[in-house]
Amino acid sequence: MAEFTHLHLHTQYSLLDGAIRLDDLFPRLLALGMKQVEADPWIKDIPEKYKLGDEVKCKILRLTDFGIFAEIEGEVEGLIYSSEVVQGEEPLKEGEEVLVRIIKIDTEDRKIGLSMKHVKGDRE
Repeated sequence: MAEFTHLHLHTQYSLLDGAIRLDDLFPRLLALGMKQVEADPWIKDIPEKYKLGDEVKCKILRLTDFGIFAEIEGEVEGLIYSSEVVQGEEPLKEGEEVLVRIIKIDTEDRKIGLSMKHVKGDRE
């Protein structure tokens, strides 16, 4: 995690009586800075929470020629490889929830590979 020893912001405004707030003046700068301070979930959280072979419910985000991008939770996405897609009677649609198995976790490249094959539950 990056550490900041000090931050210099030069501005023509003074902060008298709290009338002017830095987040009003520099909203993008402060938003980007906060993300850099937060812990990277790929270092600890994701490898601890998700294991190879785990079955998880996810929501289909995008259909592509090489697979389906699916949201596992929050900002954590995975790819259901096209060779691992199981089609039912109805075509898969964006927003649909499906049960998948985690078949690959690459923390260095920040990728999770998913499969719809060999899961215990049925497609919802």
